[in-house]
Amino acid sequence: MALTRLLLGWLAAWLFFLAWEAVEGKLAGGPREPGRTLLRRAPGAYFIEALLFTLIAGLWFATLGHGGWWLVFGLVGLLVEWSGWMRVAEMDDAPFAPLLHVLLGGVRGAAAGGILSLLLS
Repeated sequence: MALTRLLLGWLAAWLFFLAWEAVEGKLAGGPREPGRTLLRRAPGAYFIEALLFTLIAGLWFATLGHGGWWLVFGLVGLLVEWSGWMRVAEMDDAPFAPLLHVLLGGVRGAAAGGILSLLLS
């Protein structure tokens, strides 16, 4: 797999994660405090998350197979969101119910896997 394709996949996944968070922030009613952005984390955190998703995608599409990517990345997305479930559950101004937030994380992971499947397979 060419390094260029991996870098393009990484960039596409990073931009997708940033866009997802901005849309989720808008749907939740925007920032609650003045000076706060729509992103819950720094853009660098999404950059690292996109890198890890891209490395998993590179491994999956280069060695293990092509089918079932939606399940693999959906489960990875659920795992990522589940680990932050307690953080979201205890927020007074949580934008969504915690279970909905976790399920949307699975959808987010599967969508990122779809983008990477287009670029890496």
